Order: sequence, then C-alpha cells, then structure tokens
Amino acid sequence: MFNKTSALTALLFFLLGARAVAAVTSDAGIGWDFSNYFRAAREIFQGHEENFFRVDPLYAYFGFPGTIYLIAPIGGLNERDALFAFKSLCAACLTGALWLFYPLFRYATRESLTASRALQAYVLVILLYAPLWFIFTAGGQMSAPCLLLLVVFLRLYMSGRLSPAALPLALCILIKPFFAPVAIVFLMAREWQLLFRLGVWISAMAILSLGLLGWEAHVQWLHVIQLGAKGYIEPWWNNSSLWNLFDTIWLVVSTGDTKVNGLLLNPWGQFAAAGRLLTIPLFYLAIARGDLRTMRQSARRLVLTFMAILFCLLQSAIVWPHYLVFLLPFLLIVTFTSQPLPRAARVAAWLAFVSTLAVQSRPLQEWVLHLLPAAPIIQGAAAGLFGACTLLLCSIILVFWHGEIIVALAKSAPAMSSSTSGKSAVVSA
Repeated sequence: MFNKTSALTALLFFLLGARAVAAVTSDAGIGWDFSNYFRAAREIFQGHEENFFRVDPLYAYFGFPGTIYLIAPIGGLNERDALFAFKSLCAACLTGALWLFYPLFRYATRESLTASRALQAYVLVILLYAPLWFIFTAGGQMSAPCLLLLVVFLRLYMSGRLSPAALPLALCILIKPFFAPVAIVFLMAREWQLLFRLGVWISAMAILSLGLLGWEAHVQWLHVIQLGAKGYIEPWWNNSSLWNLFDTIWLVVSTGDTKVNGLLLNPWGQFAAAGRLLTIPLFYLAIARGDLRTMRQSARRLVLTFMAILFCLLQSAIVWPHYLVFLLPFLLIVTFTSQPLPRAARVAAWLAFVSTLAVQSRPLQEWVLHLLPAAPIIQGAAAGLFGACTLLLCSIILVFWHGEIIVALAKSAPAMSSSTSGKSAVVSA
C-alpha cells in the first residue's frame, strides 16, 4: 500500500534524481577543475605525454602521473561532451559509494530509526550535502572516484581482506596525494600488515606509471608537488581547511580586503605547519586512549578509517570545498547513530553538517560580511570561519569527546567477515 511514508520516500528520491540530472547536464565547470582534467587527458589521448605538465604548475594535474590514464578517454571528445562524460562518471562513483555505505549507516541507526526513516534521512542528507554537489559545480572532480575507493577499502578492510583492501586505498592515494598522511594513522595503530600491502601496491603502480610516462613527467610532477607545499593559501571562499581561519585573518588584516582571488604566498606558513604538527599527538592520544586493541576487528577498523580521513583533512593547509565529501560517512554515523553520545558532541556534529551549506552560499556570506563592522580583524575572522567552520567543529569534537566518539563509532560497526563484505547486508554484532 502506498502510504505517506512511501510517498515521502518517493518524493525524496525524485528530488535527488532531479538534482543529479541537473548537475550532470549543466555547463558548470568549464574553466574550473574540469578544464585541468580535460587538458591533461587530451595530452595523453593524443600521445603528447611530453606536454603533460607544461602549464602553470599551480594549475596542473596533481595526481600521480600514471593515474591520468583513468580518465584519458575523455580527451578524445569535444569539451562539452567530455564535461558530460566526466560528470556522469562522478555521478556513477558517488552513487556506488553511497549505495555501498548505506548498510553501515542502517546498522548504526538500527535502534533509533525504522528502515523507512533511515532511508529517508540518508537521502535527505545526500540531497542537502553541499560539498557533494560542489563536485559538479567544479565540472567534476576525482574526489568522486576517491570516495568510492575509500568506501570499497572500508568494506574490505573491516572484513579482514587486507590485500584487496590495500589496492583501492593505494589508488586513492595516488589519485589524491592529499591522502598520503593516512599512513601515519595506520602507523600509530601498528597496522603493519596493511601498511606492507599498501606499500607493495603503491610500488607496483609507480613502476607501471614510470613505464608509461617515463622519468621526465614524474620529475615535473614532483616539482608541482613542491610548489604546492611552499605555503600558498587560497581565498577563504575556496578553502575549507581549519588553518584557513588564521590565514584569512592575516590576509584581510594585511590587505584590508576580503575579496582576494588567486593563490598567495603566506609568510606565516611555517607557523601554520607547526600547528598542523600538533594534530599528530592529538590523534596518537585519541588512538591510545581509545583502547582500540580490545575492540573486535570490524569496529577497530571502522574507527581507524574515519580517524585517518579526519587526520588528512586536519593536516592540509588547503582543503578544497569538495574534499569535505570525504567527511560525509563520518558525519552520517555520528549524527544519526543509535549509540549514546554527549548532547554537546551530537549538537557539534549537526552544526558541522549544517556548516557545509556555506560551500555554495558565497552571495549570502558576502551579505553577512557587509553587515558586520568593517574592522579587518572582524571581517577576517568571519570570512575565515565560513571556510574553516566545519573542520573547526570536528576538531572540537575530537579534542573534547574523542573517547565517547570512538566508543560510539565502534558500537555502530557491524561484525563483518570476508563472506559478508561484498553483500549489502551486515550481520549483527
């Protein structure tokens, strides 16, 4: 019988589908991230590997050189057809990632939400989660395939299949070197078997990449990475890093203007780097105090995966807005889990989710800045918070409630084995 609950579910899926179709078929992204991917793919498709990095290094392809072959076919299309194909790829990857993660979400909410309410909540969050849709605003991003790879890794890792699990994680790191710090968290947790397999897969892919593109492309890629590590900062509206708050205060105080475009070199970059180093003992203490060794395998590995993703997000000086899509699985579990959490922690998690709406609300942000006093320190702090608020709230959660969060995540994880990792159902703990 088609009741009100079914009607609401159907409506949410309709709205989700309509928004997805609009996002994939729009022209948004030409001149943005898509153009960088398209240029690199065209050079590879046409056999001009020598031109791969001969552009402004700050706008080059940042993935490990050989990974460009994953999207090289779009280089054979005209620009608008390539845009549609790339966005379609991103939509397929996001659909796959969210479909694979849903059983974990459903298990985490099994005691507080009915099956229909859980599905409705899941679809509604996806519909409203701005960083996910920002991927399409940018014309498509490899963040979408990386989210799929991370979820596949999580499912395989929780089930104990370390060798196949290390493959998608290795590919994810090579596509987005941003994820390289995950190794630090797994090192803290003494996940030696995973790290060994991860190293084997990365080495094999690196050798393959060298065989395909040669030394020169990889030397130029290292040059691009070195430039990116020199302390450049992005304007507040295009950087969701926690450290963007301090960068923006300096930027506005020194220039007197919040409307700054393009990359700037921050002379305080070394101090920010020192601040990022302080996150290492924070995560080490959280892992040590969480007593992860006493947890069952799947629970421990769910916690470690979420901690590793958070660590990468908090370590980076530049977090592009679409990178917050990697935070979605963590926020879904923490905000909806049936497990008890301090009210303040859950409120902070909900505020973190709401704060992501700022990703695509720049006119509203500028209107708010216009209402505030013109003092540079106030303007800089407000503008910086628009970008940094999400990860600032996550940092507060980790500092004050890391123990409670780890316990809640562990109890939200289903028991899994290699025989259940590929199924949509999960077994009871």
